[in-house]
Amino acid sequence: DDFMAAAAFEATDHPEIPENGVEYDERLIARLNTQLKGVEFVDDGERWRVLKVSFDAEHDEPVCFYHDAKFGDKGTIDDCEYSAVDEVQGWIEEHRRRLKAKAARQAAELSEAVLPKKRRVISDDDFSSFAASIGDDDD
Repeated sequence: DDFMAAAAFEATDHPEIPENGVEYDERLIARLNTQLKGVEFVDDGERWRVLKVSFDAEHDEPVCFYHDAKFGDKGTIDDCEYSAVDEVQGWIEEHRRRLKAKAARQAAELSEAVLPKKRRVISDDDFSSFAASIGDDDD
């Protein structure tokens, strides 16, 4: 039993390296796909859409594939450029900051806008009462 436990511990401590020679966390890639797939952002004046996140064995890190947002859901890997996930996340955060700043400016402009003054319309009866009250002061 001790031998089996030690073997099991050894297997988890040193997982088998895949055939391609690169080990990576598939759960991390799945989480990144959940967070980023379909997200649109603007960088350098162009709107992009994230297609997927994959592990790049050559660079030994997750990469994000993104394409021109004009393709919408029809974009394929052939339409994509790719960059490190942290770089794309930075672009997305910057895009969101710009959107929030724009919304705050628009809200400030609306709150500072000069609203037309309310006009009070006096009916003939109100005017007669008002005129009569002025006339009463002259007595």
